[in-house]
Amino acid sequence: MRLLRLVRRDVVVGFRTLGGATLSLALMLALYIFVASLSYNTIVQHLELFGRSVNYIEFLAPGLASIAVAETSFLIGSLYWVDRRIGMFEQLVAGPFTREQYVASKMVTAVIYSVAYTFLTIALVSTLSPYTALEMLRTVPMTPIAST
Repeated sequence: MRLLRLVRRDVVVGFRTLGGATLSLALMLALYIFVASLSYNTIVQHLELFGRSVNYIEFLAPGLASIAVAETSFLIGSLYWVDRRIGMFEQLVAGPFTREQYVASKMVTAVIYSVAYTFLTIALVSTLSPYTALEMLRTVPMTPIAST
């Protein structure tokens, strides 16, 4: 129960303090998907990967999901810095929470953010290539492993 309270706190504080960074990540994903992939898709017709012909959108989408997971882990790591800067870390550890619960809450929050951004990437890709979005759904179970 304490862990869930810390996770809820991390999610709320993350959106309040790092709202600009989360918004810029979402805008970066949209920019790459809608501008870069559409413009390069006209230049690069098809790529041969492992004996299969893929277009540029199919080539770019998994990389964007990986970038989103890495950026999310970075954002959650910066939440620790925010807690230290405003003195919240000492207050949390002095309270009923242990250090293990604090670290676990950061890991669970990273998983929540990563899965959310993976679904956002899939939703944006589905507007251009529904088949690619269905293929990307297979990567969602690996997202929690990659984000911790």
